[in-house]
Amino acid sequence: MIKEITLPLEMKTLRSLVAGDLVTLTGRIFTGRESFYIRAVEEKILPDLDYEAINVMMHVGPVMEKTQGEWKVLSLTPTTSIRMEKYAGPMIKRLRTRALIGKGTMGRKSMEAMKKEGAVHLSPTGIYPSLLAGQVRKVEKVFFLEETGPTEATWIFDVASFGPFLVDMDCHGGNYFEGIISRSMEQMKKVYAKHGIPQGYKYTPI
Repeated sequence: MIKEITLPLEMKTLRSLVAGDLVTLTGRIFTGRESFYIRAVEEKILPDLDYEAINVMMHVGPVMEKTQGEWKVLSLTPTTSIRMEKYAGPMIKRLRTRALIGKGTMGRKSMEAMKKEGAVHLSPTGIYPSLLAGQVRKVEKVFFLEETGPTEATWIFDVASFGPFLVDMDCHGGNYFEGIISRSMEQMKKVYAKHGIPQGYKYTPI
C-alpha cells in the first residue's frame, strides 16, 4: 500500500512512517546537490525560502528546458545521497528539513540527525526519470541559476502524486537496507551450517 502524503510534511505524519513504507508526495519541494550544501555551510549562502512551508529536499540535478519564457522539467534522476553525508546532518538541524530524497541511502551522521530532529530519507524505486518529470505540475521558482547553472541551481517544484519512493531511513532509527543485510547474514549462517562450512570461512580471492 502506498501512503499519499500532502506537503509540507507534518511531524505527526513523519513519525507514522517506518522503513519499508512506500509514499507519494503532493505539494512543493526544493532541489539541491553538492553546491547547495557547500554554499550553505561554508559560504553561508541559502535560498530565501520558507523552509517550514517547503520542507522536502530532493538531491537531483534536473534537466530543464525553457520555452517561451517558461521552464519545463525534461528529466529528474535523483543523485546519490551519501555524497551529501558530510553536510546533511547540520542542514537538517538548521533548516528543519523533514525529508531528503535521493538515490541509495545515507550514513550514521545523517541517521542521528534524523532521529534527533525528525526527518526521513526517501529512495526512488526504479522510476523512469521522464515519469518523475511528468509529475511536476509547475516550476515555481529558481535560485542561483546564473551562479551555478541549471544542474546545481535550487529549483522549487509543485508536484502531484510524486513517486512512489521507499522510506529507507525513518526518524526512529530504522534503516531498510541495513535490515536486508542483517537478515541476509542470518540466512547465510543457516546455509553455512547446512553445508558444513565453518563460520568466518574465507574464499580464495580472484
